[in-house]
Amino acid sequence: MAYRYFYSGNKGFTVAMLLIHMIKEYTGRFKFSLADSAITLLIAFASVMGNFEWKRIYWLAEMPQFIFLLLLSGLVILIFGNQKAGSIRLGVIDGLVILFFLYLISRSVIASYPESPSTRIYIPVATFIFYALIRTQCSNSIFTRSGNIIQGIIYLAVFQSIIGVFQACAFLPGYDRSSNAAGLFSNPALFGCFMALGSCLCLSVIFNAEYRKIKIIHLSLFLVIFAGILVSGSRTAWLSACFCCSFLSYIRYFQGKQRPEKKTILVILLSILVIAIAGIYYLYKIDTASVSGRWLIWKISWTMFRDYPIFGMGYGGFYTEYGNYQSTYFLAEPRAQQEILTASMNYYAFSEPLTILIEQGILGSLIFLFLIGRSIILLGKSSENSTEHFRLSSLSLISVLSLFSLFSYPLQDLFFTLLFALSLSYVATLESSVKPIVSLSLGRYWQVVSITLLLAIGWHSINVIQAIYNWKKAKGNILVSEGDALLGYNQAYKPLANNGSFLFNYGSELADLGQYRQASEVLGQAARYGNSVELHLQLGKVYKELGQLERSEASLLKASAMNPKLFLPLNNLMLFYINTGQKTKGKEIAKLIMEKPVKIPSDKIENIKKIAESYLIEL
Repeated sequence: MAYRYFYSGNKGFTVAMLLIHMIKEYTGRFKFSLADSAITLLIAFASVMGNFEWKRIYWLAEMPQFIFLLLLSGLVILIFGNQKAGSIRLGVIDGLVILFFLYLISRSVIASYPESPSTRIYIPVATFIFYALIRTQCSNSIFTRSGNIIQGIIYLAVFQSIIGVFQACAFLPGYDRSSNAAGLFSNPALFGCFMALGSCLCLSVIFNAEYRKIKIIHLSLFLVIFAGILVSGSRTAWLSACFCCSFLSYIRYFQGKQRPEKKTILVILLSILVIAIAGIYYLYKIDTASVSGRWLIWKISWTMFRDYPIFGMGYGGFYTEYGNYQSTYFLAEPRAQQEILTASMNYYAFSEPLTILIEQGILGSLIFLFLIGRSIILLGKSSENSTEHFRLSSLSLISVLSLFSLFSYPLQDLFFTLLFALSLSYVATLESSVKPIVSLSLGRYWQVVSITLLLAIGWHSINVIQAIYNWKKAKGNILVSEGDALLGYNQAYKPLANNGSFLFNYGSELADLGQYRQASEVLGQAARYGNSVELHLQLGKVYKELGQLERSEASLLKASAMNPKLFLPLNNLMLFYINTGQKTKGKEIAKLIMEKPVKIPSDKIENIKKIAESYLIEL
């Protein structure tokens, strides 16, 4: 159109129309670029949120997810508010995603009734909002725009890999102040998972790049990310990267080609099986204690599933209840020393299918299984060249996360749930472009309802952030001004009444100040939203001060069995028996302490053993 006006002879009118045309085109691209950049930055922020847990500071670890939820709500409001009325075609994948999230959230609310669900519920809430954002931005005409976000994820993987390599070389402090590479993630396993994801995404770009320069650049990025996989030390990441890169190669180069002879297929499958078995055996031998520990977790987890087989315990149920089940297991009868030494206080099942089975039951697991199965089947089919990169990128995300989830817990981290939602939104876009089942009108009514809900979520996030800030100030004032500190805790209590970390800290401070009655109530509430050895040790102390000796003993016994290799809970239990005149039970615990093998020697353990030995000598 600009060329037609140029030849019209009216130079002023021509220049004006050219400027208008350029502004329209530039503005449209800028809006899209800004949205993509904001989404990529949100994903990057989610990837470093776990780093705050390294600080071992309660309030600092709890704030990032609400900052993320606030930023996400604000971004979606801006995008939806400026979006023209239109429609979106929905497919089976969309229906399954909506069904699963509705089931997950409603089951969590029912399971926690009459109390509110744990703050962990905001992870699936944020994930669903993110899914809805990506789906409303995706349509047939903007398949290529998804490449910007994927490219941003690749650059993020390169950045995290460089950080991890520097940590492995001791140039930067690693995980838990060691030389273990974890990038900016909460632990090395999640770092390894992201490296496996990044390598597969790089490979998908290399396979579909038209220009040699792009292939060379991404090959270089692939090698940088591969270095991150090596230093991660995650065996699951190594297996996931190798398998998924091989799977992508097959999909890219052999799908649709003439099928090889049956003998050739059989030889290839047997070779893969032999290599897989040898690789798994080798990786098992590297760290047998870790594998033995997971077997114990899975054995105890099966008991959890049997108690709630159909509907599950609700989201976050494993996080809260596993410690209770493990203590019951070790208190039931004497266990092998190997199990005692490998047991620890776990909050994750190290298997996402098992976690979903425990928390969502058979019903929720079937929905999730059907969702994953349909997604992989759709992505496994060949597509047009214009959507091939789109398909392979989604396949990379889903295949790595699915395989890694068998032996780890990536979907308990917000960052990986976002990547999972991103891949599902891409699959849903592909499906609905070919076989939509319904067309949903996105008119003004939809905008008003969605923006109202998002404003409510954003306002709640602001209140929680303010409460966490009050918590921080109260914790800092506790040694200076008890009155101001307790006032700050009271102000933070209502918005954080379902936050296990806050409740534990608040209850502990009350106990230290001698307010045992209120401390017992707050710590009892904390046990519904979180669980730890320290929590039950504190409850044991509080109940003893209140004269509730049976409850005190029960709490100390539970603490000693939650993590049976620890000596401190047994020491506290022994002292409890000594101080309450129960010499026979005290003698039994003292003998147990003396006979208990030491996994990691320390001065504290030596002192505990000396106290037990002195008590036995006195008897």
